[in-house]
Amino acid sequence: MTGAAGAGSIQTAGHGIQTTDAEAHLSVGAGTTVTETITCADGYFATSGGFLTDAVDDGDVSSVFVTSSRLQGTSSWTVTVRNDNDVRAQGKLKVSCLSLTTAAVQDKHSHGFTFSDATVVGVSSVGTRTLECKADQIPFALGYDAGTSAVVASKVQADSKLRRATFEVSFLEDPSFVSFTARCLDLKLSAPLAKDAPAVVASDVGLAFEAGEGITEANVPCPTGTVSLTPSFSFPADSGLAYLGNDPRGTQRMFRFANPFDEATTADLAVTCLGAAPVAADPVQKITIEPVAKKDKHNHVAVTVGCVFKCTVTVKLYGRWAGSQVIAVGKAVIAGGKTKPVVLKAKSAFWKDWLKTGTTGTVKAVAGSVRATQHITFG
Repeated sequence: MTGAAGAGSIQTAGHGIQTTDAEAHLSVGAGTTVTETITCADGYFATSGGFLTDAVDDGDVSSVFVTSSRLQGTSSWTVTVRNDNDVRAQGKLKVSCLSLTTAAVQDKHSHGFTFSDATVVGVSSVGTRTLECKADQIPFALGYDAGTSAVVASKVQADSKLRRATFEVSFLEDPSFVSFTARCLDLKLSAPLAKDAPAVVASDVGLAFEAGEGITEANVPCPTGTVSLTPSFSFPADSGLAYLGNDPRGTQRMFRFANPFDEATTADLAVTCLGAAPVAADPVQKITIEPVAKKDKHNHVAVTVGCVFKCTVTVKLYGRWAGSQVIAVGKAVIAGGKTKPVVLKAKSAFWKDWLKTGTTGTVKAVAGSVRATQHITFG
C-alpha cells in the first residue's frame, strides 16, 4: 500500500537526522479482518507503525482489534485489523521512517545507521515478556503478532537506558499465541572516518496522562533538536482502557485512548527521542604558563610551563626595565598533560639591574606554531 508521506529534517550539530512519515486510509468492513502493509520512501527504514482508529459508525471502538502490528522486512509495517462490530470501522495505517544515513554535511560525507534484530519472544496466555538489546543499543520498532486472534496489550514500552523492550498482554483470545519483536539501533553511527562519527543521543520523555471517559488524546513532545523514534504506553491491565493508536506530529507523538467508564484511568506514555551529537573534537596543543615565578641570585628564573601534548618549548622573559629586550631564556621538553619548571638563564646586560629591582615581567613560550604569553610576578 502506498501512502501519503510528509517529510521533515532535524539538524543537530551539523548532522541532519532525516525522518519521514507515511499514512494511508484503511476501512474495515463489519465483521471482517483486513491485513495491509505500508512502506517507507526509498532510503528510509521503519522505526514504528500501526493502526490509528478514527471512527466506528455507531459502533464500539473497543471492538476493533489490531491483532498484529509489526515490522515487515526493513522498511515496511504490516497491520492486521479485526472489526467485530456490525458496522464498518475507519482509521489510518501509519509508519514512521528514519533515513539510512544522515544528511551530507559541507564536505559531502554522511553517516549511516546500523541495527540488528532482538530475539523474538512470545506468550500463549496473559503475561509479560521482555526483549533485551546489547550494550550501546536502544530498542525500536516494537511489534507483535497474534494472527487474527483478539489481543489487548496493556504495555508496549521501550526503555533506552535499560536497553529493554517490555510487552504485557492483558487479554488474549483462547486458544492463541502472540509473539513480540523489536529491533536494536546502534548508538554509534558509521562514518567515512571513525573519529568524525557523531554519537546517537537517545532519551525517554514521559507523561502521566489521565484518560477520562470517551475518546481522549495526549501529546508527548521531544526536545528541540531531536526526533520522535519509538512510542511507548502502559496502563492498568484491568482498567478497561482501549489503546487506539498513535500519530507522529512533527517533534510530538499523539496517543489516543478510549475509556468506557466515567472514572479516569492513568496511562503512562513515553517517547524515545533521537538526536545526534558530534564526537568531541580532538584536543589541540596548548601551552600554559603559571603567573608566579621564582628568581634567585644566580641569574636564574624558574617559570612553570605546561603542554597538552609532549612539546619542546622555548621560554623567554621580557623585563619591564628593558622594554622589549629579552632578559633570560630557557628550553625544556615537557611531557603531555604535565607541567614543569623551566629554568631561564640570563641573556641580557640588563639582567643585573632588573634582578635588583624587577618585581614583574612578561614570559613568552613557543612550541612549534603554538605560542603563549603571561604577565608574571615573583614569589
